[in-house]
Amino acid sequence: MHFLHDKKLIAIRIQEKRTLILEWLKGEGYSTTSILCRVLGLKDRATRLTLGRMAADGLVSLHEVEGLGGAVKIWGITAHGAAMAADITNPDFTYFEPGRLSQSTIQHSLAVQEARLHLVEHGWRNWITDRQCHQLHARDGWLKIPDALATDPEGKYVAIEVERTFKTIKRYQSIISSYLQMVAARKIERIDYICPIQGMAPRLEALFQSIRTVPVKGQTAAITKEHLSNFRFIDFSTGKESKHGYSI
Repeated sequence: MHFLHDKKLIAIRIQEKRTLILEWLKGEGYSTTSILCRVLGLKDRATRLTLGRMAADGLVSLHEVEGLGGAVKIWGITAHGAAMAADITNPDFTYFEPGRLSQSTIQHSLAVQEARLHLVEHGWRNWITDRQCHQLHARDGWLKIPDALATDPEGKYVAIEVERTFKTIKRYQSIISSYLQMVAARKIERIDYICPIQGMAPRLEALFQSIRTVPVKGQTAAITKEHLSNFRFIDFSTGKESKHGYSI
C-alpha cells in the first residue's frame, strides 16, 4: 500500500509540473528550457524530462528558430496543449505558430519572461501577458497594450514595458500620450520601463524628459515633469531605477 501511495504522489507531482508549464505557455505562447527550469524550480535534466513527456503527449513541441544571433530553441504550446490548458468557461485555444514570428520578436518575448520571473520572485503578482492584455482590453478603451500588466508589492497596478532598443521620439510621444490618458482614466497607475541592456535606462529617461509635447486627439498638448513622473526606468542589470534607486 505504501508503494501505491508513493505512485499516487508521483502522479500528482507530474501533473503539477505539467500544469505549471501549460499555464506559463498559455500566457506566453513559448519559452526556453532555462526559463521553464525556473518556473518549475527544477534543474535542466528534470525539466527536459517533463517537457519530453509532454511533447510525446502532444501538449508542447520543440522548435529551432534561426536568426542573426544563431539558432534559438523554444518550446511552444500546441493546439492540443492550449485546449487542455484553457478555461472551460472562457476557452482560449491560441497556440504557438513559429512561422509567424521573427527572431527579434522571440528575443523580446523571452526578455519579458525573464523580467516576469524576477518581478514575481520579488513580490509582484497578478501577471497578465501582452497576449492576455489583447484579449481582455483590446476593445476596452485601451490606447496602448503593454508588454505586461502586474500589481507591484505596494498594490499599484502597473503597465510594464521591456525596452531592448530605442524607438523614435515621435513614437515615444505617441506612447506617452496614450499612457497618460490611460492613467487619467484610472486603467493603470504607473508605467515601468525595464531595460535589459546596461546603461540604457538613464538614456531612455533623459529622452523622455526632453519631450515637451504629445499628440492628443489631433491636437498638441504640453506635458510637464509631473506627467512624466508616472514613468519609471529600471536598469534590469542592477534592478534599480536609473535616478531614484527604485528597486524591483
